[in-house]
Amino acid sequence: MSPELTVLTRLADLAARPAGLDEVLRALHGGLPGVVPCDRIALAFLHPESGQLIWGPVCSACPVKLATGHRERLAPDLRRLLDRNEARILDDLPAHAARRPRSALALLLAEGMHSNLALPLRTPERPLGMLWLSSHTKKAYRRDHAVFARLIADRLAVMLDRARLASRLQSGGRALAETRERRGQLADENRSLREALLPAHAEPVGESPLWLRTLAKVERVAPSDATVLLRGETGTGKELLARRIHRQSGRRDRPFVAVNVAALPSELASSELFGHEQGAFTGAHARRIGRVELARGGTLFLDEVGELSADVQVKLLRLLQEREFERVGGSETLRADVRIVAATNRDLEASRTEGTLRDDLFFRLNVFPIRVPPLRERKEDVESLLGHFLEKHAARAGRSFDEIEAETFRRAVDYPWPGNVRELENLVERHVLLCDGPVFSMDPGWDADAPAAAVPRVGLPLKDLVRDHILRTLRHARGKIYGEDGAAALLGLNPSTLQARLKVLGIDRKAT
Repeated sequence: MSPELTVLTRLADLAARPAGLDEVLRALHGGLPGVVPCDRIALAFLHPESGQLIWGPVCSACPVKLATGHRERLAPDLRRLLDRNEARILDDLPAHAARRPRSALALLLAEGMHSNLALPLRTPERPLGMLWLSSHTKKAYRRDHAVFARLIADRLAVMLDRARLASRLQSGGRALAETRERRGQLADENRSLREALLPAHAEPVGESPLWLRTLAKVERVAPSDATVLLRGETGTGKELLARRIHRQSGRRDRPFVAVNVAALPSELASSELFGHEQGAFTGAHARRIGRVELARGGTLFLDEVGELSADVQVKLLRLLQEREFERVGGSETLRADVRIVAATNRDLEASRTEGTLRDDLFFRLNVFPIRVPPLRERKEDVESLLGHFLEKHAARAGRSFDEIEAETFRRAVDYPWPGNVRELENLVERHVLLCDGPVFSMDPGWDADAPAAAVPRVGLPLKDLVRDHILRTLRHARGKIYGEDGAAALLGLNPSTLQARLKVLGIDRKAT
């Protein structure tokens, strides 16, 4: 497990049970230095009436000058940080402390600190205080340190707010409902932030002209707030490009929340995306924050957006046009500061013709379309992708290889890769475990069931061509429809869509 994930997991464990702030800070002080430099961690709380910062628990490896209970007026620059929810890096504490000789910065300098990273602690409704990380080293903090530390600050803010609500349980059932809401929000945000962290360093691999033109479009649109529609077959790397767009945008410090629309039951899709109020439906025991709110200030990635039901399409259209939405069962109109990046493997023009996709929603999503090419169109990248996945999965398995067998490489280049980059990675991962010796090779028959390239037959009706292509793909998938290696994924279709076409074409998949 990576150091980053270890820290987040430990924090999530503490959030799941009553834990004192001292215990939380000790846990962070034990694991955080492996990710972000910090010789000292401290919390400061904002007094709701006086507006003063009151210093709370401190965890430090050196004698502490800035003690619990120290108070100071909230300086204008710190007020701006809280209001804008921005991090601040100070890499020259002596200069700043000289201007404020009685401030916390001067006390930090007295402890031997030379760099400081300050992060707001706040909920969507109110500022709570600040998290301060300090280091003996000059210029210790970089932007990537601030990005990860913000994840920690967001978790702490939810924990602090939950503790505040829990202390009011004796006042009645409303506080209990709010506490349940915060617990649900904490679980959802922990999940989304872990998802955002795991592939944080993954970068697109490839140098083919077609792939470089695709990346150039990504670079062009990323700094804007324009809605992006990634179009391409399953397994081509659409989510990878969506994350790259997020990382290169002005929203990089805020959450990236990915939603697979096809995996959401139609009756729960509205609740998952937009949240719901207590009592909105059977089982809605407390208010729940939806993915749109979890992505506030950041990016919401809607994968397989062509699978949205008609009622959710209406709500998404309003979100795109007005930047407004309502929770299920609620009447309050909420504002959504979120960028939409959508992806699909479907023919959206055909969906419009069939009436399953609204025209106005299509035009709102199609502001900046990017076609993600299949691997068979970028054969020049097979070598670099093969090497990249081999290095990745060999390291995970504790293996090492000196080279790739020439025949394996030749057949990989010739193979049509119906499952695209995802199929290549899965194949490499499997053979890393099966291969013996220092030379990486794949079983001689691994590509024996490759679907034959479609050969146009002049004069044959289009329906027969489609039927023939589906039959060949079904045979390749051994009659399997669902899953990454199923016929639906290979054809770039939703499984229910493929089943409907089988019925129309009179194809019995069991007979294939």
